[in-house]
Amino acid sequence: MHDPIPPDTMRQVLIVDDDDYMRLTLSDYLTDSGFQVLLAEDGAKALAMFEELQPDMVLLDLHLPVVDGLTVLSRLVEQSSETPVVIISGAGVMQDAIMALRLGAWDYITKPIENMAVLEHTVRKAIERRRLIVENRRYREHLEAEVNTRTADLHERTKMLEETNRRLETAMQERMAAEDALRHAKERLSLALEVTQ
Repeated sequence: MHDPIPPDTMRQVLIVDDDDYMRLTLSDYLTDSGFQVLLAEDGAKALAMFEELQPDMVLLDLHLPVVDGLTVLSRLVEQSSETPVVIISGAGVMQDAIMALRLGAWDYITKPIENMAVLEHTVRKAIERRRLIVENRRYREHLEAEVNTRTADLHERTKMLEETNRRLETAMQERMAAEDALRHAKERLSLALEVTQ
């Protein structure tokens, strides 16, 4: 049937569909597969739940009351481009599915869903994609922080070296001035001795 998800890696799926039967069928199947499921029957509720709960992925019907699916999709992508949205679309409205892909949907599934294992596979792939994107972003942010820290450290060391160089130059100039003064004093002393002889 389907492999349950270990509890420590349980992921949250938001299902948005105005069809009660479809919404509950998907919910039952994904819950049995080990996912945490959130349900919304219209676009406005979906947007509010998404903002509050930040699910790992969204299954989104395009034909919704209150706020239509394409508008919901656009707002979801604006809020979090990392969260994959999979469109659930009737077979006769492929144009809408294509438009959704252009707006940033990750994938689409056509209704009626005859093989729930295909849906589950799509959900798992979408969540894995999100995990990789988040890990990649965090790693990139870590590298940028490391580079910034090391750059700041190098700037600080450079400033210290420049200050040390300035002090050395000042000390060398003072020493050269002292040597010049000593040489002039010796010359004057030598002249004074010659005069007295």
